[in-house]
Amino acid sequence: MKLEGIKQKRESNIELLRIVLAIYVVILHINGYAGEILSKVSYPSIDSFVVVLLEVLAAVAVNTFVLIFGYFQSEKDEIKVWRGISLFIDVIFFNVLFYFIDIIIGIKTFSIVGLLGMFLPINYYVVLYVGVFLLSPYCNLILNKISNDESRRMGFWLIFIISIQPFIVDMLEQFSGIKFSGLSFIGIEGDSNGYTLINFILIYMLGGIIRRREDIITEKYSKCRYLLFYIIGSLLLTCCVYIIFYKKIHLDVLGYNNPILIMNSIMLFLLFKKIKVRYNRIVNMIAKASFTVYLTHPFVIRQILSNINTDKMDYYAPFVLLIAMITFAGSFFIYCLTNRTIQFLKKLLGNVFAGLSYRGDL
Repeated sequence: MKLEGIKQKRESNIELLRIVLAIYVVILHINGYAGEILSKVSYPSIDSFVVVLLEVLAAVAVNTFVLIFGYFQSEKDEIKVWRGISLFIDVIFFNVLFYFIDIIIGIKTFSIVGLLGMFLPINYYVVLYVGVFLLSPYCNLILNKISNDESRRMGFWLIFIISIQPFIVDMLEQFSGIKFSGLSFIGIEGDSNGYTLINFILIYMLGGIIRRREDIITEKYSKCRYLLFYIIGSLLLTCCVYIIFYKKIHLDVLGYNNPILIMNSIMLFLLFKKIKVRYNRIVNMIAKASFTVYLTHPFVIRQILSNINTDKMDYYAPFVLLIAMITFAGSFFIYCLTNRTIQFLKKLLGNVFAGLSYRGDL
């Protein structure tokens, strides 16, 4: 999702990608905790295979959003702190808004403790994103000091140390049932499926490396080649995930640090970079809502599915796509209703931090 605290020149091809990724996020949560579709489909069937394929295609969303951020932010050597911190305003605003809506419709009862809890900006993505944002001048300092060859080698070692080795250790633990504490490069408790600041930094750095080597990377292959790589990687993972669900194996291979998922994110990003899209005002306007879609879609999905029995359906795959489109539209409508209020609050509170900025210097 495009986090509104970071202002960049809007390219319509990348803005189109942001829209696709926002829909991907919605699909992930319809299949997962919000709709639990993956646990309701019948295995084996074509319908269940398509549902799993949608899950794998969509699993690149978070990494690709961070990759886009790294690509554009990596050219900057100074940040304004408020542009990162202000993202918490969005989180708190919707926390409070949905808290009172839940009270009105009878899902929750009001309490002072409950209300105060809504002012905690608890959102793993936003917290990690802001963490990377605050570190970005120093990441950029490294990217700008090394040569192209050094950046290529650094990219390899970052992927190996933060992605490949921890992922292998995690798979060994899940297969064997033995806890290999202290074997992973990430930490004594393992890789946390990539839900870590270190994984976000990895993806950010890869975005910066792509920007540095863009002429070499984008000219090396055609759009069709990047699309082919994305499809092949997705089909490989789909087959693995499908077998896991079909055989009811307790194994999670779709963590954000999965090397194939990371490569899929890169392929999808490079594919859209190769697509030539003229400036499109409508695409760019819709893409601005991607962060709001991320923050509001669980609430919208809950309202939609509360009146639908999803336990037994003939075809789940079309249903997932339909609900994803409706949810995106509903979240976009919320964006249109609330954006001016949020921007007013940011402007009002931003005066406190207006002059706070810093750059990465040796």
